[in-house]
Amino acid sequence: MNAQRPRTAQQMKARRITKTPRRAPDFIFLWLTFALAFFGLVMVASASYKVAGDLFGDAFFFARRQAIWLSVGLIVLFAAMNIRLSAFRRITPPFVLASFAALFTVYIPHVGQVLHGSRSWIHIGPLSAQPAELAKPAMVLYLAYLFSKKGERMRDFSRGFLPPFLVVLTFSAIIVLQKDLGTALIIFTTAAVLLFIGGARLIHLGAVVLTAVPLVVMAVVFFPYRMRRITGYLDPWQDPSNSGYQLIQSLLAIAHGQVFGTGIGEGIQNYWYLPFAYNDFIFAVIAEELGLIGTSVFVLVYALWIGRGFMLSLRHPEPHAKLVGMGAMTAVSVQALFNLGGVTGLLPITGVTLPLVSYGGSSLVVTMLFAGWVLSLSRDSNAIDRRPYMIPTKRQTLTHR
Repeated sequence: MNAQRPRTAQQMKARRITKTPRRAPDFIFLWLTFALAFFGLVMVASASYKVAGDLFGDAFFFARRQAIWLSVGLIVLFAAMNIRLSAFRRITPPFVLASFAALFTVYIPHVGQVLHGSRSWIHIGPLSAQPAELAKPAMVLYLAYLFSKKGERMRDFSRGFLPPFLVVLTFSAIIVLQKDLGTALIIFTTAAVLLFIGGARLIHLGAVVLTAVPLVVMAVVFFPYRMRRITGYLDPWQDPSNSGYQLIQSLLAIAHGQVFGTGIGEGIQNYWYLPFAYNDFIFAVIAEELGLIGTSVFVLVYALWIGRGFMLSLRHPEPHAKLVGMGAMTAVSVQALFNLGGVTGLLPITGVTLPLVSYGGSSLVVTMLFAGWVLSLSRDSNAIDRRPYMIPTKRQTLTHR
């Protein structure tokens, strides 16, 4: 029995988590989440009012839908914040299976729908949702669950590394076939980071990267619309009215904002010039309407939110919970990087939203779920840090050897 007891102060802290009364969450991270989400709602309204008015006769059509999804997201956030992450161990297998099954709902007649060339959407009453978004938290939970069970065995290729890699590859392949390469890349990149954190060997990760590169190239070359995105990224002025149009309008919006911006709702790109200004390219609208100063403040707050999330995840002493938090913030960071890189011309356009800010209900709710997990970790860490802790005596230490 003694051999099963924790041997270090860190392990003893981790064992006390489930018996320690929880404290308040980290209010800095909580208020930053609220601030970014409600700022996103304002910017969605500003970026979409002209398009919504022309299409639906309601200037706040998209903003109202975003507000509904934000309400759902807040409920999810508070629910996740009040559940210990240790409880997610038990639901991880069924959650992964459910998210895998959800990927095929897009093929159900009268339920699945094709939007913007991607068969990755389903109807939920008057709203639309993207089942592929569920794969992000599913993969984070799955990898954290597996790593906490296997430990050092993750360094073994056939028994440790290969099984989770095949699962991630299967999810990613299905999403790519639904013409959603951006989400697949987010999941694959997040998984690679978690594999590294979980103890996988660099040689195995290197082999995965070398294997993935030709697959990504094939996924681009065999689909003309993706190839046009690459050519538009390399030289948008070569075809300014087609493949390069969206990036050119985005760069013009950023330049038009200058130092102080045009003001909320005063950007000219909202008038049908920039496609999906309220969605994938909302950062360009922020740059135009708030200018260099406003955009700098926004990027700083966004970076503080992400950095705070990583810090809170690293503070937690329990390996499984720490991996869940790190995976959640990695997924958010990678998606934000892809979005901002595409809007500014630093990366090819992938068609993913800016977490918490862009219009998109599924992405917003999943991001709120991730934020709720991090807040749940902070509640445990705050309770442990404030609880008196007794260092084991010499006699107790010797009995554990």
